[in-house]
Amino acid sequence: AELRNGPALGDLWLELEANQISDDGARALAELRTAQSLRILSLDLADNGLGPDGASALGKLCASASLHDLHLLLEDNPLGDAGAQGLAELKNAPSLRRLHLVLRRCGLGSAGACALAELRAIPKLERLHLLLASNPLGSVASAQALSEFQSTPTL
Repeated sequence: AELRNGPALGDLWLELEANQISDDGARALAELRTAQSLRILSLDLADNGLGPDGASALGKLCASASLHDLHLLLEDNPLGDAGAQGLAELKNAPSLRRLHLVLRRCGLGSAGACALAELRAIPKLERLHLLLASNPLGSVASAQALSEFQSTPTL
């Protein structure tokens, strides 16, 4: 997380798949929200033992005033619906234009899908990739919530 102190750091891509960084590592990486010139952030955190607390920490990246592109690869982590609710805090990101969330095999159910549907409220969102394969989303409520993206004016 000391990378956040790089005065001209504009783009950061970290591939940390299967390193068992856990929720503590996610909390440390979320401190990148204070990097003043960071515009593009890509974090591959697949298969790292992240749970709902780690996902909620990453949702705090919404506090970044400069972040335009965010790629979070979180597949194969037991995030559950509580983790999806934490990630939904990204809806408050003031400058975010492009969001790519890979949430395959994260144990998301109907409540998680409904929470992620709130991402349509991101003020400047132009592009959203939301990969939810192999989750027990289940109900019609999930499909209805996610279909609300069609009414998002900036997408």
